[in-house]
Amino acid sequence: MSPTNIALLILAGVGIMAAAAYFIQMYENRKKERQLRLMHLQAVVRRAHHLLANYPPLLQSPEIIKFLTLYLSQRCKAALELEESETLEKILTETQGRSEAPMETPPHPEGSLTLFKTPNDAQRARAIIKEFVKFLKEIEAKGEISSGASNVMFQHAKHGFERTEIDLELQEAVVSEEVNDGKRSFNTYKKCFIRLSDLNKNHLLDRQLFELRNRMNRMAEYIELKAEEERERRRKEEEEANKFGF
Repeated sequence: MSPTNIALLILAGVGIMAAAAYFIQMYENRKKERQLRLMHLQAVVRRAHHLLANYPPLLQSPEIIKFLTLYLSQRCKAALELEESETLEKILTETQGRSEAPMETPPHPEGSLTLFKTPNDAQRARAIIKEFVKFLKEIEAKGEISSGASNVMFQHAKHGFERTEIDLELQEAVVSEEVNDGKRSFNTYKKCFIRLSDLNKNHLLDRQLFELRNRMNRMAEYIELKAEEERERRRKEEEEANKFGF
């Protein structure tokens, strides 16, 4: 075999090795990209599922629930195309079932001044809403949702957040009713009533406003009673003082 043929064979071998290395590297890159894509989808599925499962029922809106169920379904399907998963299949089935079921917001608890039973419940609800807003901003920045669609949900989230803030103020006022003859609590109730009235565009807050109005009426009677008792006490003190010539 001539030196030329040997050189050609060597070059061919080198070319084959280079081509093989190229295809192997390309395969590895695609495998890595696929894995990174899967990890990203799994992360957003967990996050969206957490938000959907924990968004406060009393503060949810059809727009928010429709968006979360649609977003979650799409991401589950995309992840399942990359890798089979019983967990993702289960989440997808649950999400599709929820998207098909009618959304019913629970009524305001009858006889309750507040939406939530405890301050901790209100704080958790507020935290979920803040997390949802952060999530919206992030996916909007990535172009996964239009600014027009996100703005609608921002408004609903803002509405819910304001109600959790009011709820916390109301719960604090309930605890401190007996302080200063209830005057401070009454003023808080009055301010909260005005804020809730401003939020009551579709009359969904009528029940809570009714409960709050009743509480304010009772508090006004209580404050007047205490004031009358104080006036009577002072009158008696003055009579006693006059009796002894003080």
